[in-house]
Amino acid sequence: MRDIENYIRELSKGYAPQRENAKPRIMKVYDKTFKPLVKRKDLDAFFDLYEYDDPIIKAWAFLGIYKILENKEYLYGEAKEKLENIIVDILDNNEKISYYSGDIETTVSIRTHHGRRISWLHPDIVFGPVYEYVKSKAPEMDKVIGELLEELLSKANEPKVEDLLLEYAQNIYSSDIEGKRIILQAFKNFSENTDLAHKKQVTEIFKTYLQEIGQKRKSSKNNILSNDQQELEQEIIKTGALLEIDLEAETLKFLENLNGPFAALDQVAEHYKENNTFQSLLMEKLGNTNNQRFIKDILKAISLIKDQIPNCQELVIEKIEKYEFADTGLIVNLMEANLLDEHILVEMLKQGEEWQLEFVREFLNLYSEKLDDWNNLYNKITSILTSFPDDGSFENSDSELYRKKEFALRVIIDLKHEHLVQHTLVNFSKLQDDKLRKMVLFAIITFGDDDILLDLRKLMEKDEKTQEYVKKFWKQLERRDWKFYY
Repeated sequence: MRDIENYIRELSKGYAPQRENAKPRIMKVYDKTFKPLVKRKDLDAFFDLYEYDDPIIKAWAFLGIYKILENKEYLYGEAKEKLENIIVDILDNNEKISYYSGDIETTVSIRTHHGRRISWLHPDIVFGPVYEYVKSKAPEMDKVIGELLEELLSKANEPKVEDLLLEYAQNIYSSDIEGKRIILQAFKNFSENTDLAHKKQVTEIFKTYLQEIGQKRKSSKNNILSNDQQELEQEIIKTGALLEIDLEAETLKFLENLNGPFAALDQVAEHYKENNTFQSLLMEKLGNTNNQRFIKDILKAISLIKDQIPNCQELVIEKIEKYEFADTGLIVNLMEANLLDEHILVEMLKQGEEWQLEFVREFLNLYSEKLDDWNNLYNKITSILTSFPDDGSFENSDSELYRKKEFALRVIIDLKHEHLVQHTLVNFSKLQDDKLRKMVLFAIITFGDDDILLDLRKLMEKDEKTQEYVKKFWKQLERRDWKFYY
């Protein structure tokens, strides 16, 4: 490589994996020496740099290789062979390098520092040497091997990876919670591309992990697990359901002991929806807990097994009203289960409690097409926009109609609804509340059609104060790059 000594001299001044927060001297090296080399896309230049013994140069060299290859899906011939040799070297290279991010100094081995970057490269480029390396180290796991298993090998469409995962999974230390978490995620990744050929062995591994957690529970004070153990137990139950392995007895025992939130309860319920005991336990938990997060998780699960739950819709809506839930995930589950309909949304609007308005707004953000499909819902929002009681109660920010008007205007802005926006100008004319008037103006100005903009201009021409108000707000929007918080 031409001028290689000059490059080495500059790069040997110090290392930084990114220019941000690097020391000024190293930032200059990054900008003036490293970055131009990367822009040339010249792998051979970085291959040559990697041959030097200085760990700082090696660190720079592989960083350059990574940046050139990070979005590539193939590499052939001599370049691939050189890369494979470098990967083998890195994964056994425990030489230390140090770098600064701001005032924080980090000292790390090349293996640890660049092992993660290897795992982020496309499997077709690096699978071979990584697989052989991880296989040669089995069954001893550390952070680098865990990342390679989870982030790279398990995501490749290679059946032989299953045997490798089994070897690590069967020999992991019972106390290695993080290692078990990695194994679970790796099996999950693997199953997305390839059917498990050894489901029976995987099942036994999961059962063993749960038995070890059960022993921890028995030996602990008041049968309480640490947070890490609880999270691992939940992850095993969730992954077991996703992989469709037989953990029925263990799952029922888990649910029996469960007294708090479990975000994946709906996914588990999908797997055990035909199990009567599972259904009974869900209903028992729903009746006995006051933990709102837990109740929300149970409702999501119930929505997926609605056909097995008598009066499911009434039960779910009753709980939503009792606890005033307006949760996105819950709304999605209920819609997928056909447990929400137009009548329920219209009734919420009629009652007009703050949480109900937020529920309807969140619903419409998720399913905007329903506003045009459901005439009663559309008409109800229209009636809110066109209602102006003679007593002026809509001007009171604590009133029900004020809340509803604010809700309707938020929906119009959220959805940029071209038809409902036609009802906003009358609100601008009749309202005195500054907050609502600005919401109306924002909607008209940003997505109103030519006709409504013309009508706004006519209002401005008739009244000097109106003209001054609109122009002032317009200038505010321009200064804020048309960002408006409503």
